[in-house]
Amino acid sequence: MSEGLTWGEVEYFEDGASANDIKDAESQGPPPGVYLAKIVSVKPAERKREKGSVLVANFCIEIQDVIKVNGEDPDQNQKEQIEGSKIFDDFPLPAEGEPGGIRKRRLIFFKRLGLIAETGGSITKETFQAAVGKETVITVEAQVVQNKTYNKIAFAGYENPETYFGGQQPAGGSNRANKNAEKFDDI
Repeated sequence: MSEGLTWGEVEYFEDGASANDIKDAESQGPPPGVYLAKIVSVKPAERKREKGSVLVANFCIEIQDVIKVNGEDPDQNQKEQIEGSKIFDDFPLPAEGEPGGIRKRRLIFFKRLGLIAETGGSITKETFQAAVGKETVITVEAQVVQNKTYNKIAFAGYENPETYFGGQQPAGGSNRANKNAEKFDDI
């Protein structure tokens, strides 16, 4: 840090923030629940760990619809507060000697997004990039790390929307189909 730098030497900047930006900054992620979401970006990043650094793909995921909050159907206020918010999730890139659980989570994620077949295949950087624009149903859980609670996507917390909604694709990507909808075949 330079002790001789003054504010007069700093170029003008303006970081505008909406009320939603402020609310989102205060949150530790959306509350535990189930959400229809869309992957809006994925970027490579380096994360420092106790045993060195690791390369990750950092996914930015935007919540499109609120399905459940704390196991209950959401009210209108909860939907308005949560829809449009973003949650981030890191997936370590394949590395020699990585723990088996990291690889399993990556395989579950890409299989449920439909980017790797049940019969197998390869995951490449193009596979990570192909995830952008995909819809997924995410499960967010409260996780305690060093006495602080964070709301994070569960280990296997991704599901294909068509599978989750019983074979129906949610209309327009933001209005979910009713998972328990009655069938009216006789009409």
